[in-house]
Amino acid sequence: MVAVRESSERTQLSILPRTEGVVLQQSAPSTGQDEISRAIVNSVLRGSGLTFTVSFAHRREKNLLSTQIEALLLTLHMRSGGIAAKVAPAFAPYGPLSVYRLRCQLHEAGFVEGPDGWTCETAHGMRLRAARQLFLSAKLNNKNLAGPGLYLLEVDEAQDITLDTFIQSVRPIGAGVTTVLYGSAWSTSPLMEQVRRENTLLFQQDGLQRNFHLEIKQAALMAS
Repeated sequence: MVAVRESSERTQLSILPRTEGVVLQQSAPSTGQDEISRAIVNSVLRGSGLTFTVSFAHRREKNLLSTQIEALLLTLHMRSGGIAAKVAPAFAPYGPLSVYRLRCQLHEAGFVEGPDGWTCETAHGMRLRAARQLFLSAKLNNKNLAGPGLYLLEVDEAQDITLDTFIQSVRPIGAGVTTVLYGSAWSTSPLMEQVRRENTLLFQQDGLQRNFHLEIKQAALMAS
């Protein structure tokens, strides 16, 4: 597992492209998160279908990274189309909060609500022109909700999702699709631990890093 140490100082996320004159770099993650973002976005754009585990000391850093990646990939797919799905242990409160954060990020990037910008399809989904972002509950059978064109599957608060639930209700949404399991650094989880072990074995075969652990320097922890 890669342990990325960082201070509370934030830098702009250099992978974010210029899209129709808009640069998605507001509230950008720090340097350590930039490394994680590159790995995830590259897997999506190359169709590699890698599965990542990402552990954070603070939820706000996880939420920031996830929202930035969602916004970036929406812009990259807004003409060609495609679907990203984020699954949480339950729809509320995670889904509405994720929708709010993504709306704010797109607004900061210069996209407005409407046919030429973003729209809310339902409480469970947003659209940026031809691209869609869904927010789902792991408690439901989501197998047929995403449909074809899925390019990213995020698992939020993965430490609170059982291994059986992941296998039965989450993984079928996007088998073979780039998948990110976000977890807390201070908790253990059979699901996270199994995926980490599998990723470690894969790393020994191909050298591709799939496990990330974001740490905060002690000074930053004391200041927070």
